[in-house]
Amino acid sequence: MRCILGVDTASRFGSIALARDGAAESWEVLAPREHSSELSGAAERLLRARGLGLRDVGGIAVSGGPGSFTGLRIGLAW
Repeated sequence: MRCILGVDTASRFGSIALARDGAAESWEVLAPREHSSELSGAAERLLRARGLGLRDVGGIAVSGGPGSFTGLRIGLAW
C-alpha cells in the first residue's frame, strides 16, 4: 500500500487529499485565508481516521498553481 498526501493551497479554497495506490480516498477542503493554520490539522485527521501516521506516507504532492504566490509558498513550505 502506497500513501500520498496531495496538497493544494494555490486557490481560494485549498484542499488536502489522501491517495492510496493511486486512488483518492479522502480529502478535506481548507477554508479561504486559513490554509496555513488548517493544513497540519487536516492532514492529521485524514491519516488518523485510517489508522495511519506520517511515517506511512510515501510522498507529498503539492500543486504548482496557477494561484497566488503566497498560497503556493504555504503548500511548498509545509
